[in-house]
Amino acid sequence: MKSTKFAIFQFVMQVAIVVFLLVGFGLAAYPFVADHLSDLWHRQIQSEFRARMELSNQDYKDQQKANAKHMEERLADPYSMESLIDMRTNDYPNKWYVDKAIGELYIPIIKEQLTLFDEANEPVLQRGVGWVRGSDYPSPDNGPGTRTVVAGHSGLPHARLFNNLPDVKKGDLFIFYVFNTYFAYEVDDITRVLPNQIDHIAPVEGRNLATLVTCVPITINSHRLLVTGFRVPFTPEMMDMIQGIRRSRDQERWLWIAGTLAALALAYWLIRNAWRALLLSRMRGNLHFKNGLIKGHLFHEETTFALLNARGKKNLKRNGEYYIVPFDEEFNVEFTKLPARVYQVHEMVVDDKGHHWRLFFKPKLKKEKYEIVKNNKKKKKRRQIVTFKLKKKRFVKIIEK
Repeated sequence: MKSTKFAIFQFVMQVAIVVFLLVGFGLAAYPFVADHLSDLWHRQIQSEFRARMELSNQDYKDQQKANAKHMEERLADPYSMESLIDMRTNDYPNKWYVDKAIGELYIPIIKEQLTLFDEANEPVLQRGVGWVRGSDYPSPDNGPGTRTVVAGHSGLPHARLFNNLPDVKKGDLFIFYVFNTYFAYEVDDITRVLPNQIDHIAPVEGRNLATLVTCVPITINSHRLLVTGFRVPFTPEMMDMIQGIRRSRDQERWLWIAGTLAALALAYWLIRNAWRALLLSRMRGNLHFKNGLIKGHLFHEETTFALLNARGKKNLKRNGEYYIVPFDEEFNVEFTKLPARVYQVHEMVVDDKGHHWRLFFKPKLKKEKYEIVKNNKKKKKRRQIVTFKLKKKRFVKIIEK
């Protein structure tokens, strides 16, 4: 029989395994959790931004048109060396971001919806995507000979942003929402350039273009990925794509929440069972078969009973010898001071075939409960009562004290 020390060792090992698995799950889930927290933040900013736009639509338009003066600035690489090294989130209030928001950017193929801000400085790029000043302002009124450039980080630990921009292919769409209007671009050029090759984001005569830019490869940031599209008419199918992004993100979020709850429930169940096994290993009780076990059952004077483990594969020992007991004058059989667990009992049968063992008692667990009782010293003591339903309507109680 297993000792209490071994039971303690088992409990510690099971708890350690559960903690190890939970830590691993937490590390694996962190990027997802951080990204979805970022997604919820974007939805909040977009909601407040739209509410402000509806309340003062004319003031909003005047403010955004005033930003157009920044198109005269020199076009340059939006990623400073400081931004590529320091990826910490700046603690600006939400109102600051709402005031700087000018619209939204949707990329259906990679299921991204991001807030578009009025510049591409580091506080903005840590949270969303920004218009690169010096390029044409993002507007549904842009015509031939214009190019809007929007920058976003990739490789941030707390938000996905443009991480999956390399998965965008020619023919895919990205959609802007600015001035209360949706307008779309279809990708027709994907290029990797060096940071100083600014001419690749210059306007092209006769074409209405928009370019999304991010650093690649992730964490190395030696090049810039340019995903360029040309203006196409906005259709109802594109609105369905936008709504599909929101549904997809919501479904992912609920699946991960369900998975997290299932993992926590499993961890609780494993630790609870390990703790229960430890408590039971410290309890001792008697396995007692009352008289009159089976009506008409005949016992030979040499009949004895052996104690086996729950599967009946191993005879248990006491003091180095197999634990075998006979019945008394009243046909009672009792195994004393047993650790609290499930057992089988086999009987030695004597018949025409001679002496042989056969199954006598194999319990099926019916119910299990714990009771808290108080002794004279006012200390709580745990007692377990386990009732088994037996084959052939035998009835046995095991009381662990």
